[in-house]
Amino acid sequence: MVISRASAFAIIAALSVLLTVGGHARQAEPGVQLRAAIEKEDVAGDLEGAMTLYRQIIAANGRNRAVTAKALLRLGGCYEKLGQKESRKMYERLLAEYPDQAREVSEARTRLAALTRSVEQQKPRFRRIHIPAGLSLTGSGKLSPDGRTLAFIADGSLWTVPVHGKSDPNIAGAPVRLTEPVHAWDNANVSIAWSGNGKWIAFRVAVPQANRNAEEALYSGPAAGGTPKRLPISWRGWADDVYTMRYALSHDAEMLYFAAGATHDALRIYSMPAAGGEWHPLTEPTSRQPALSPDGSRVAYVKMQDEGLPGTFGTKEIWIGPSSGGTGRRVHLQTGQTWVQSPLWSPDGSMLAFLGSEQGNMHRQLCVLPVRHDGSPGGDVTRF
Repeated sequence: MVISRASAFAIIAALSVLLTVGGHARQAEPGVQLRAAIEKEDVAGDLEGAMTLYRQIIAANGRNRAVTAKALLRLGGCYEKLGQKESRKMYERLLAEYPDQAREVSEARTRLAALTRSVEQQKPRFRRIHIPAGLSLTGSGKLSPDGRTLAFIADGSLWTVPVHGKSDPNIAGAPVRLTEPVHAWDNANVSIAWSGNGKWIAFRVAVPQANRNAEEALYSGPAAGGTPKRLPISWRGWADDVYTMRYALSHDAEMLYFAAGATHDALRIYSMPAAGGEWHPLTEPTSRQPALSPDGSRVAYVKMQDEGLPGTFGTKEIWIGPSSGGTGRRVHLQTGQTWVQSPLWSPDGSMLAFLGSEQGNMHRQLCVLPVRHDGSPGGDVTRF
């Protein structure tokens, strides 16, 4: 049998169509993917696995608009469970791109309204997380900027642990040891600092116990694991108590922010390149405990006050100033026999949390202050 060139071309084209159709048939239907994702979320409790599937459905460019809208709504709900602000973006995208999906649009509007009310109230939400590994009483670690991972010191090593485990978001995952025992230490949560992008973790080694002139080393390593490197700075003659040793990293871990000074009168906050270089003063003397805002534009810190007796300073003021240096402003003052310590920004920069007391050390409180975009107080302090 003789087949003409035109007939051969037609046969090849037909086979191509059949193969293409067959390939599409072998792909999981969007509805099937959605049911699998919901089962992962609601039955298996695997939020990360479910979110991966929801993203895959959404990335299919809306082949099935009804299913894609449901996936967007579900993904937004997962972000809400994790306390992530990306939930708002998912709901807003659903409203903008899928207005024809009435049920999902209505639910997205309801959730957006609830999120807006929450932002207006400027009050934090708390969730108790059970960490089977246990944490040291002297230093309970530090959360990553996105709030998903806790870094902590145990047995002289640096560890991380997922805050939300796969089986239950209220139970942490399995801890991972990032370093061998290297005499890492922590006290009052001053040892660990994350870079703003969450890719780097710095930590302290060799505590200067009774000898204030002992060398204090600082290391930085990849949050995903790898060999840490020693940063070209050491603390000698550190003033007062351990809180003086608190420091911060920039978004990319290229800059280091710290307090230095052998006496209270000389203590102030500096910045310097993490690779080494000149120290740049950022604040006036008698300030310490820098906390860099999420966007890197501002630094919050504790300012100390002379209490009238030789060598006696109090810590009753929280200040915010530009991270490049310049005039700061006081945003909070504790009155009476009190103190404030350890300022910490919320991930979106809208709140500043710190520890405080009403009567010495006997009544410790968590204080939360709303902060406007210009660094000024956005309302009264809420105490817990």
